[in-house]
Amino acid sequence: MTKEFIPYQEALALKQLGFDEPCFGKWLSNRKDYTLILEMGMNEEFEDNRNVCLLQGACSAPTYQQAFRWFRENYNLFGQVNIRTYYIYEISNDGIAIEMVGQYDKLLNTYEEAELECLKKLIELIKQKQL
Repeated sequence: MTKEFIPYQEALALKQLGFDEPCFGKWLSNRKDYTLILEMGMNEEFEDNRNVCLLQGACSAPTYQQAFRWFRENYNLFGQVNIRTYYIYEISNDGIAIEMVGQYDKLLNTYEEAELECLKKLIELIKQKQL
């Protein structure tokens, strides 16, 4: 189940970009490492794990689906993984391809690797716009 959630470094980058959606999980720091805490289900004790509600050193842990949806809704950036005889990812804006990786420039061996690389590139694109 934990592979459905984006890694800590990317979750932290999304927090810095303004991601503040309710999540089923959060990343907590124990000084040396980061631990994913999942809180499935809604009850009186459930926290929505939005970044604004978490203490310093913690950040929400969105799923890949949430992260990609956030980029679509907030920046009109569409990231997707395609499978040919190799894995590639493509990023488009208003139907125009602005990035494609995996064919000649970098070999991506699995769908999950392509998905993570696509997410990293989306983060990088937004950081560049904000500078």
